[in-house]
Amino acid sequence: MNIHNIINVSTAHIPEHTAKALTDKSITELAYEPWADYGWIIWIGADYADEEHKELNDIIKYCQEHGIDYLKLDCDADVVEEYPTFEW
Repeated sequence: MNIHNIINVSTAHIPEHTAKALTDKSITELAYEPWADYGWIIWIGADYADEEHKELNDIIKYCQEHGIDYLKLDCDADVVEEYPTFEW
């Protein structure tokens, strides 16, 4: 049996251009799937560094540093004070 850690973070922490790139599947360096109409689930397995999507990169780095296996970006999730938010 496999047990994984997942963190649930608001989509407000990524700018609109990053949300569009995830929707269009143009971020090819990550393994991720849409989370219904609410956001995305991203596997935290490989190093990811993309200055165009710095905010996403920062959240992924946090996940890597804390042993989190999956990042769930969800429009209904809580906002985390430590990260900037974007309206789109």
